[in-house]
Amino acid sequence: MFIAGRIFLKISWTKLASVPVVVTLEDVLVVVGPKEIQHQVDEAVLRKQALDAKLEGLCAWEAFRFPGSDFDEKEPGHGAKLVERVMDNLQVVVKRVHVRYEHSAVQLAGAASAFSFGLCIEEFSATSTDAAWHVLSKSAETPTTVFRNVQLQNFAVYLNSSLQDRSSTISARSNAAETVASFPCVFGPQAHSRLSYLLPPVNGYAHLIMKKQSLLELASTNGGAPQLHMEIELDSFGLTLDRPQYLCVISLLALVATAAPSMPASLESSSSRKSTDEDRDAYIGLYKRKLSGYKNLSVDDETSLRLLEIDLSFGDVVRFRTWALQIAALELGKSLEQIELRTKEGSSWKFWRSKEVTVRQVTTEEREEIFRDQVLSQPTVDYQKGPKLPSYYVKTLVDCRVAKIFVQLTHANRTNDAGDLLPTPLMSLALSTLSATYRARTKGMLVDATIGDLELHEHVTAHSLFPFLLCSFDRNCEKSRVSDTSARVRREPFLGFTYEVSPLDDSCDADSRIVLRTERSDIVINPQVIASLREFFESPPRLNVEELRAQVAAHVTDFADATRQRCITAMQTRTRQLIDFRLSAPTLIVPRDPADPVTPVLVLDMGMFSVLLYGGKQ
Repeated sequence: MFIAGRIFLKISWTKLASVPVVVTLEDVLVVVGPKEIQHQVDEAVLRKQALDAKLEGLCAWEAFRFPGSDFDEKEPGHGAKLVERVMDNLQVVVKRVHVRYEHSAVQLAGAASAFSFGLCIEEFSATSTDAAWHVLSKSAETPTTVFRNVQLQNFAVYLNSSLQDRSSTISARSNAAETVASFPCVFGPQAHSRLSYLLPPVNGYAHLIMKKQSLLELASTNGGAPQLHMEIELDSFGLTLDRPQYLCVISLLALVATAAPSMPASLESSSSRKSTDEDRDAYIGLYKRKLSGYKNLSVDDETSLRLLEIDLSFGDVVRFRTWALQIAALELGKSLEQIELRTKEGSSWKFWRSKEVTVRQVTTEEREEIFRDQVLSQPTVDYQKGPKLPSYYVKTLVDCRVAKIFVQLTHANRTNDAGDLLPTPLMSLALSTLSATYRARTKGMLVDATIGDLELHEHVTAHSLFPFLLCSFDRNCEKSRVSDTSARVRREPFLGFTYEVSPLDDSCDADSRIVLRTERSDIVINPQVIASLREFFESPPRLNVEELRAQVAAHVTDFADATRQRCITAMQTRTRQLIDFRLSAPTLIVPRDPADPVTPVLVLDMGMFSVLLYGGKQ
């Protein structure tokens, strides 16, 4: 069901280049339910989906390996410039959007139960402004800088179980009017008593500054202004989860894991055949003819190349393409970065009659040396085609600041006089003053992230002398828990992280560097809290989650294998990496009774943990 209350367009046809186009969308409601799952597997459909995914991946590999030049673009025409100006001035305002999914047949704790999942946006706007971030009613026809202001108000995600959701479901509503009548209740003060939030309301903004000059012009100016500068700021962002919500999530995941169709083993093994040396030589010979300097492919040759890509696995095709490029570089006397695909620019006669160059014959020993390289080399891209830019120039700059990130677990085991469930706090994790910066340079990138403070607060033990299970050093001490927050302001961030590709520091002779710093912290081990967490995350007794566990284990194994392969590739390609970890190890505190002021306490000071790796060797 889709309902839109109001759609409004404001267009000035005679002044499209200077007067903004305004699009307003209000009171949008989308309600959906589960689709019947087809348990019977259609092998033909699965085979076609796997083939389409493989061919799309090969096209993406080719597009990434041969990106073309960003500096050879033609001057856009009048129509293209007009469209660009309209998009720069486009103003979008969306108010009161509610997308809801309702499910009435999930097995919750062994019994059929209903739940509803949805997201709400009270207001979202993206407007063009001046340099002071005031909304423009008219702008210059050819501005050198475009400013965009994006505002987000009360974006939230909720998950209501049958015990928490007192609204009717889709089947209980007789018409759309009843649906619309309940729609405004998700906004306003009454929403907090009606919805059980997974993601409480979030407010924030983003400022975008886009320069219209070329990169070469921007890099040559004083300071080198970035072509795109974005500032993002959120007041708070977090997750709240109670026991009924956890049961809904785990039950739904288990239902999907057991009902989702999987590819049969026979189909999976027959989707691609094992390649032979004849396949390798045939594919390399055909693919080379797609490159500049070789004889063009005929129609029959293109068909043969396509059939090989269909029959062979994705990994074999990528490996054969990599070898074809290496052989072509030797035959043409060029570097890998100079190898290009034949393009269809210009007349068809020029394309089909392109000149061939004399190539030298690659010896058998050279071919075997190339074939012995079993590493799936990533496609290399020459980002420096065209005019050269300074290595220090920052093309894209993104600054992100979040006042607070939190995760809160609650128990809903108490009710009031009206029968409403009351949440009881169990544990809350808070990260304060999170900031991150991303800089995309001409040759490389830099990511900086810091976390001002971190606190893990438990609410299980009454009158606990150690309320913080994880916190900054001595935060649990009575003298540190003062009302004046300025008395405990941290001079250094609790955590600092830096990742840089192609460092600018000449003293750092490495291709990339990773730096991690942490300040001293305390970790309190409380058996009562551990027992409460085990009870909170205990799966329903009559729910079979073995299939879900098996799928999670399979994904973890795949991730571990991919990570191991990337590490092996990095070592074999001899990438120079600098890893610098200096971690103030936590102090472990184990009290016998956290509420007893004279209880024995075991304190373990773990000292400092420092690791410095360069080029994979200590």
